[in-house]
Amino acid sequence: MSTKTNKKISFSKIKDLGSIDIKDIFRKPNEDGELEKKKSNKKVKEMAKNVVAIDIGSNFIKMGEGRYYKGKLRVTNLLQIPTPEGAVTDGKILDSEILGEIIQYAFKGYGIRAKEGIITTNSSSIINREVIIPKVSDEEIETVTRYEIQQYLPINLDNYIVEFIVLQELEEETGIKLKLNVITFPEQVAFGYYQLLNSLEKNPYALDVSYNSIKKLATYTEIGVKEIEGEENTVTFVDMGATKVNVTIIKNDKVDFNRIIKFGGNNINNALNEKLNISIKGTESAKIQKSSLLEEDEYDEFNQVVRDSIDDFLDEFQRVLQFYNNKSGGNPVDKIFIYGGTANLKGLSTYMTKKLNKEVEKISFLKHVELNARKVIGEPVWEYLNVIGSIIRL
Repeated sequence: MSTKTNKKISFSKIKDLGSIDIKDIFRKPNEDGELEKKKSNKKVKEMAKNVVAIDIGSNFIKMGEGRYYKGKLRVTNLLQIPTPEGAVTDGKILDSEILGEIIQYAFKGYGIRAKEGIITTNSSSIINREVIIPKVSDEEIETVTRYEIQQYLPINLDNYIVEFIVLQELEEETGIKLKLNVITFPEQVAFGYYQLLNSLEKNPYALDVSYNSIKKLATYTEIGVKEIEGEENTVTFVDMGATKVNVTIIKNDKVDFNRIIKFGGNNINNALNEKLNISIKGTESAKIQKSSLLEEDEYDEFNQVVRDSIDDFLDEFQRVLQFYNNKSGGNPVDKIFIYGGTANLKGLSTYMTKKLNKEVEKISFLKHVELNARKVIGEPVWEYLNVIGSIIRL
């Protein structure tokens, strides 16, 4: 999330949201043992040396090593390891000791030597909202924004980091207003990641949110870009994880909407366990080996259970798309891209295309990204998009 400065805000160039300089969020505890907040006056910049990006999910920890320098993205390492049970929930670290040990072990085993660390995450506790406020001086924007946010969010803002960007000026009958995109990030969640990177002996470089990571990657790799320049373009990115699906709608290269759906690969696993008595440990491999959402002509009990679970998700997903359509004044989504672990289901994109009557494509190739190191070739890039995107610093 971009840090705020005392410089004059430029309305012609939108700042990058999702690039908090994590090392500038906190100082050392003061005499009372409390963390002394510190505002950063600079934006995270691209580095000539490698960084390591970490995305800690409920089932897997995904990591990527690489660099973004002079407008070019190079990835030299991709890996994933199981997340220790009970170590993290909904983006919040619960057991930093075991988490640090297993990540440190992976660093050594895969030869990750980058000194700078990036965390990319998402959580239902991270709130992303558009807010309209009266036009005020640059120095007053934060105060007015916090006041407006507090009016309709039942949270104590003293426990949150509040970041914003000015999207545009609006001329209304009551005067000129500012349209802002505001993110509230739980302070203790951020500090947990800060401590984790320190325990890994990595310089805390940046904290990102996954929908911003995918926005940067989509822009850089031209995913979903229309061939006709200047034509409006609205695409949806669906990150299908183990416990949740993150829906990000990007309009004209800007994040226009984000929602989390409480559904994931674990829902399918549980359904297979309950209805077919397949052990939870065996469901993951069975899904990949046996499921085929395209085989609907012949009755297959296994695939029927998988389809029923996917249909439950699609019902909720359609409601999210309809909500966005109503919110945006009837602006339809042009195309849907899926990625993440659950996107591995055979025939999923074709099945979703049929059910939603919209073009759905699984992301399997990245333009302009150098992925030619031995430790990267053959890795399923669609499972690493968040970490790859977070390496990009704009």
